Amino acid sequence: MTRNIVPRNDSEGSLGTSLKRWLSGFFKQIYVNYIKFNPLAQTESPEEGKLWFCQQGKGLKLGISNTVYQTIGRQLLCRVKNSTGSTITKGKVVFVNGYADSIPTIQLSKADTINTCKANGITLHDIADGEEGYIITSGSFKGIDTSVFNAGDVLFVSPTNAGELTNVKPSIPLAIATCVTSDTVGKIIINIGEITALAGGDMLQSVYDTDSDGIVDRAEAVDDGSGNSVSASEIKDAVDKSHDQNTDQYLDQGGPNEISANDIKSHINNNFNPHNVTPSQIGINSTDDIAEGSTNLYYTDTRVSNNSDVAANTLHRNNTSNPHNVTYDQVGAAAASHTHTESDITDLDKYSQSEIDNFFEGESNGKKLVHWDNITNKFNNSLLQIHDASGGTDVGVTTPVAIPFDTNDIVDSIYAHSTTINNSRITVNKSGLYEIHVQVGYADQNSSRANVRARIRKNGTTYIIPAEAYAYGRNSTDAYATISISTFIQLSQGDYIEIMCDVMGSTPTTYTVANASWVTMKFLR
Repeated sequence: MTRNIVPRNDSEGSLGTSLKRWLSGFFKQIYVNYIKFNPLAQTESPEEGKLWFCQQGKGLKLGISNTVYQTIGRQLLCRVKNSTGSTITKGKVVFVNGYADSIPTIQLSKADTINTCKANGITLHDIADGEEGYIITSGSFKGIDTSVFNAGDVLFVSPTNAGELTNVKPSIPLAIATCVTSDTVGKIIINIGEITALAGGDMLQSVYDTDSDGIVDRAEAVDDGSGNSVSASEIKDAVDKSHDQNTDQYLDQGGPNEISANDIKSHINNNFNPHNVTPSQIGINSTDDIAEGSTNLYYTDTRVSNNSDVAANTLHRNNTSNPHNVTYDQVGAAAASHTHTESDITDLDKYSQSEIDNFFEGESNGKKLVHWDNITNKFNNSLLQIHDASGGTDVGVTTPVAIPFDTNDIVDSIYAHSTTINNSRITVNKSGLYEIHVQVGYADQNSSRANVRARIRKNGTTYIIPAEAYAYGRNSTDAYATISISTFIQLSQGDYIEIMCDVMGSTPTTYTVANASWVTMKFLR
């Protein structure tokens, strides 16, 4: 049964009183002239979609989640994602470095280089790695430690501590905010500017660095730091007054030392010792002391007495057809065409004969042919094997969870894996194609359906295809199951992978079993 409550006249009647108020109600659509909030209401806790008037702050607040709210008219917020690999805490200066799932990703700002001295806002709350949250891009922010600053201080991006604020102007100055109150629970006004002039100048970055590459494109003056300064107009005037030396025909023209360009060119091209330099003047006793390859050295000597001798000497030096018939044996070199027997290959002594035989392919003139690339790929530290000795990871969840591996069995140099820190990650130090085998073993602890999925995830975001497998069980006694994946993955240096598990459908009580989950990898090429 429904009833319509209609007033007798316009602007007459009410629902509840100031002392007896309705606890809650649900309406699909309401038409009102205005909403009047209770100005004496106590501080409210935020909830998603909740709007209330804050008596202390004298403003409306909108709940974004159960822990985060926005003060309407005093703050501008932006939703972002943390993909840095660690938690970014509240009150850190950050800038946008990309996108993930159509949401901007962020990293900490630092004023030590032009590439990281950027800012888009300050984190409103702690944002865990891989999680989404909010930053304040403009407006007031209360609740951060400003006790080391003074009210009225201009705050910049710190050049030494990533994400921090400083009231000391750095060499790459990017103003972020103004300190309003100095307190452990202080308040600032965020108003992000642009980088002002480097090293105390008065030009904006947009003026002197037009393409934002950190290189000065435009300057009013040049100063070497020792008091020697010259303006841009003075430099231009000097350039305009310069002359093109390529058109000058003489040096000291009309003077006592006049010389033409042709005279200089002729002297430079004279290879017949025009200054009559003797061997003793340049430290040479005879023609035998001339260094090998000195084909342009000419001098006056009794055994090289004229230009024809010099020419013959030069011709002989430039003869590369072995005029003296030097043999391979005389210079300790192998013949251009030669063969090796198995006994000649001494570098393979550390391998067994059966291992070596596996790499010989075919024969030529009774000699076995070996492919050295096969041997290199076989013994190049290309293996990894790790396992989870503890078990106990809850895989009966709908949000994918990474399987930790606390034991390293084989970790060759092209891999990196910690058994304590981020022990779900396997990082490769070499780009190439990898062969990978995975097993996840688990046990169902009750009679609920356990449809568990396992996947391989790269760099925290990308799931490898094809690399997905399932296992199903439903028994609370001896309900053990394993999931296996075998595939090939192309990875770049610095990439890392993880084994992710979740359930499809209902959420049973399901945990991994000790020593039943493992990963093996092999570098192929």
